[in-house]
Amino acid sequence: MEKFNVDVLDVGRFFNAPDDYWHEMELIKGVPALYPKWFNPEKQSDGSWLAAGKTGEFIRKMPVGATFFDQIIFPYIDGYPSDYKDIGREMSRVLLGGFGFTPFDHLDEKDFWKTLRETIIKEKSRTDKALLIGIGCNLFEMGTFLGELIIS
Repeated sequence: MEKFNVDVLDVGRFFNAPDDYWHEMELIKGVPALYPKWFNPEKQSDGSWLAAGKTGEFIRKMPVGATFFDQIIFPYIDGYPSDYKDIGREMSRVLLGGFGFTPFDHLDEKDFWKTLRETIIKEKSRTDKALLIGIGCNLFEMGTFLGELIIS
């Protein structure tokens, strides 16, 4: 961090530091990398990769030659419902809801919000670097994930 003069730290790194949180995998031939323990995509016979979300169904695909996963389920693509009683389940089937990203992959743990606050306060007292939390959302993003925005 010092060698490259990095001045921003991702808060998620304080949650996912243990070695047992990571496993090595080679999604791109010749490029091994570490991935969170919950991320276990399956290679398909055509060379693409499919990744299951919290529901167990495949929700992302990395085509052959790509370096990222595309969302493949859009729960409300045929129209939004009259009520949103199942919104929690449907969000678990889309990109941000189906895959946790740090530190929010710990969201279901007891006292997550308290731990998040305490961690940020502690780490900020130990560094002069800026702390960043990626939340991955904007005004239109959730609707797009649920229903794929069509602009004509």
